[in-house]
Amino acid sequence: MQFAHPYLLTLLIALPVLARQWISPRRARLRLGYSDFRLLPARTLPFRVMLAEALPLLPLAALGMFTIALARPQIPFAPEEQSTEGIDIMLTLDISSSMLTQDFGAGSRFDAAREVLGRFVNTSKNDRLGLVIFASDAFTQCPLTLDTQMVSLLLDQVQVGMIKDGTAIGMAIATAARRLEKSEAKSKLIILLTDGINNKGRIDPQTAAKAAAALGIKVYAVGVGRAMQLPPGQAPPPNYEGIDESALKRIAEATNGQYFRATDPKTLDAIYEGIRKMEKTRFVAKRERRVVESFGQFLWPGLVLLLAYMVLNATYLRKAP
Repeated sequence: MQFAHPYLLTLLIALPVLARQWISPRRARLRLGYSDFRLLPARTLPFRVMLAEALPLLPLAALGMFTIALARPQIPFAPEEQSTEGIDIMLTLDISSSMLTQDFGAGSRFDAAREVLGRFVNTSKNDRLGLVIFASDAFTQCPLTLDTQMVSLLLDQVQVGMIKDGTAIGMAIATAARRLEKSEAKSKLIILLTDGINNKGRIDPQTAAKAAAALGIKVYAVGVGRAMQLPPGQAPPPNYEGIDESALKRIAEATNGQYFRATDPKTLDAIYEGIRKMEKTRFVAKRERRVVESFGQFLWPGLVLLLAYMVLNATYLRKAP
């Protein structure tokens, strides 16, 4: 057992002083004079008298219990290592302005994607998740963690417009790959969701995909919105805001991953669930060291002792004035 505030235990030193002041010699407490009974044969004190003599000990014991409870006794538990099965996944979300297009179910592409990602995060038990968002550039919103509540909280804070507009798919893959580079999991995945064509960033998507493949990372690309098949190297038509499926397929194939097309939230849900079930790996997760508060083991007995003192002093062991 340990104490959160051990210095408060020094107050226990005052208990003997209080006991001496409270439990003074019996003669000093007499308010009425009686004859001297010392010449009579010695007799054993009645049980009730002995209880009355010991009664002042109850509030002192209660005070000691309260002092220990105030110091917050705790029972520590050592960190536990738990072997479990899961995947290291970096969720990579496009937040360019085209994601606000209202052609994906009842809402925008972004609203649907964030809602589906939220359900995916909240139903993940053993997978370590991270979150990268991108537009003209990419940055890590949440590093890899087993704390799905934290991932969900940071996902809720994501909005279109947080990054200058554009679509830097290569930067998104590279940023997510850097987060997975030191992972010891056998299954390392990037789930890339986008509705556009790479038009920003210092890194070409194919170059980033090859680098990810060299690190043993698979990219699962998910395209949402309108699609167009473009030959390799051919630029999209002017003002085209759809996705280049052929480019996303090449990214997935370069990493031994897969490409999926989502046209509605239900399909997107099925895609994320399908990816999670594809491959698992075992890893050791260490739980944080925790403590259990035990002040109640002293607080409640102290209250019982104090209540017993008050009841007995007013009834069974009541003294004459």
